[in-house]
Amino acid sequence: MESIFYLVLGVVAVIIYLLPFILAKKRNMASARTLFWVNLFLGVTGLVWLVCLIWACEGRTKESNK
Repeated sequence: MESIFYLVLGVVAVIIYLLPFILAKKRNMASARTLFWVNLFLGVTGLVWLVCLIWACEGRTKESNK
């Protein structure tokens, strides 16, 4: 039972860590791929994760580029 708890906790942690990328994909951002790589490698710092979250919420979508 304890292993299931840790598995669920790990999945939730990964979802929270990748939340900026998930939001960017949902918003159909033009720079979602770049945001993913920045979030993946530099998001550990916390500050960069917060910047990525703001970027995902405020960035241009593909529709606004037209």
